[in-house]
Amino acid sequence: MKSQYARASSARLAACVFGALASGATGCVSSGSSDEHERVGRTAVRAVPSAQERAQTAYLRGLELALADDHEAAIQAFYTCVELDPLRADAHYRAGLCHYSLGDYARERAEYHKALSINPRAARVWRALGEACLAADLLSEARNAFDFAIKLEPHPTALFNLALIEEDLGNGARSQQLYKRCLELSREGRLSEQAKSRLRALELRTRGS
Repeated sequence: MKSQYARASSARLAACVFGALASGATGCVSSGSSDEHERVGRTAVRAVPSAQERAQTAYLRGLELALADDHEAAIQAFYTCVELDPLRADAHYRAGLCHYSLGDYARERAEYHKALSINPRAARVWRALGEACLAADLLSEARNAFDFAIKLEPHPTALFNLALIEEDLGNGARSQQLYKRCLELSREGRLSEQAKSRLRALELRTRGS
């Protein structure tokens, strides 16, 4: 049944790249004596970017590199971000996605765990962790991750994958509930068709038993 699990597409690696951080405030003196202009010139000092600002710059650079499919360089940029600002759970999450693209699923899971240790209510990270655990055949861990994810946000993909896990474990009643909830929330498409098919098969088995 492993091949039937839904993995978010590579499109989830894409992210909006926001504008560059402002380099500092600028101003002008519209009136006053030349002495005043000289004093302004002597005392004006360009603001040194804070650690948080440098972390954001590194994060945005990581997004740009990831969008360009330079995932190894992107990972290093995200690591720079968390070195400067250790509370950047989003950088750990993005690094995990890059590890996924490189096929390093153990490091992918490790980055998601780091992100969740900072922000345990990040539903998208729980979903990604569940998918990463499925890729490694860690069904128990995947089940726990998807359970957390749907409590925070009932996403169709998480509901579908959790329904498949419950079906695989012989929990037909809960599996049916999850498929139905998935259908309520999903748009028409491959996922909804798969959910309908699995649900019909479960209902037929239930009637026949």
